[in-house]
Amino acid sequence: MSDVIARLKAEGSDVRVHVGRVDAPLPDRLADADAVVLRGVRRSTLMTVAELEAQGLRCCNSARSTLLTMDRGAVQQRLADAGLPVPHATTVPDADQARAWAAGHPVAVKVSKFDVGDGNGVARWDDPDTMQPPAAPGPYLVQHWVPSAGVDRKLYVIGTKVGGLLKPWSQARRRPGTVFYPPAQLREIAVAVGRALQLQIYGVDVVEGVDGPVVVDVNAFPSCNGLPGAATAIADTLLTYAAAGT
Repeated sequence: MSDVIARLKAEGSDVRVHVGRVDAPLPDRLADADAVVLRGVRRSTLMTVAELEAQGLRCCNSARSTLLTMDRGAVQQRLADAGLPVPHATTVPDADQARAWAAGHPVAVKVSKFDVGDGNGVARWDDPDTMQPPAAPGPYLVQHWVPSAGVDRKLYVIGTKVGGLLKPWSQARRRPGTVFYPPAQLREIAVAVGRALQLQIYGVDVVEGVDGPVVVDVNAFPSCNGLPGAATAIADTLLTYAAAGT
């Protein structure tokens, strides 16, 4: 974000940064902003911002859309309703019901509703009868494991631009992946995810299964670490968004 802020300031923007603490009040200056950028904001604060949005505050991404991405079960359903390819899945209250639904088949078990700071909240069960769930309690979104070559196609949508990184599952999560240019089919899927969830800057994790690409996760305003030109694209998208409201 430091590169994004530098780019915005170079374009003459007045950029103010607020690092909120849990239950701390929001600054009054939000009301004067052409656009409020939400990244790494906890659920309780997002709910307050959502109320301000109803009064005219403009946020990118919106607080309501960001809150939606923090409910994996709701995202799964919204994408399925939009006709996008997602794994067969269900939401269950606890690990016992997750094992019963898996019926011995490999699955991904994910904390359905999470908050900033909760960690990944994802476990892969090759053998559901012996594996442990994520450390956080349920409910859980349980997805059939999609057989693949073990590589996530991480798609990043920044306004009208779509970029991608290839990241093997065995690779450390915080290491940047290998840059690739997503083909038309993946770009179309990524853009359709944004339409379904009403996002402007977001990431889409796709796995190439035997029947084609499958969307396995979505996150609002990712770091885009390792994606060439990301800071400039984000800054330009925010400038366009802010100008649209003036």
